[in-house]
Amino acid sequence: MSKKICIVGLGYVGLTLSLALAKKNYKVYGYDSNIKVLNSLKKGISHIYEKNIDNHLRRYLNKKFFLIDNLNNNFKTFIVTVGTPIIGNKKKYVSDLGQVKEISNRLSQIIKKNTLIIFRSTLPVGTTRNKIIPIFEKKKIKNCKRLFCSLCTREDCRRKCVERIRNDSSNYSWIWQSKFGEN
Repeated sequence: MSKKICIVGLGYVGLTLSLALAKKNYKVYGYDSNIKVLNSLKKGISHIYEKNIDNHLRRYLNKKFFLIDNLNNNFKTFIVTVGTPIIGNKKKYVSDLGQVKEISNRLSQIIKKNTLIIFRSTLPVGTTRNKIIPIFEKKKIKNCKRLFCSLCTREDCRRKCVERIRNDSSNYSWIWQSKFGEN
């Protein structure tokens, strides 16, 4: 069983998930397209507010949590946590899927056979089937063993995320069951 995971997007969901997985002894490699975010994290300084997050970051940085500047195919598991902000006017609001599509395009160019990709972003119903899978099919990546999509729960948007995950990992059991057969 590989315990090496690449988290794509180190905002609130991605960074807190990365640190929680590092605590569970996974080797976590974090990628973010924002160089300022990466530089701050490399110094052990978080760009988000979460109680004690800088302590967690310094505890695992370069031990269980590593930062990478480029996406590569050295991973069998990717968890995509990029933003999907709401855009629109008073008559119609939609999720901006630009980052999801961009990362899907990039991953479709580098992944290998049997790669697991989990989308941990808030996605509208049908996004995987209608937007994400066609990107991989265009690149003739039909050898992906599994492609999962999960929705961001309201609990992920609350403070104390690291503490909650640490104390109750059952909210993340879908990751272990789908890939590693654990609860």
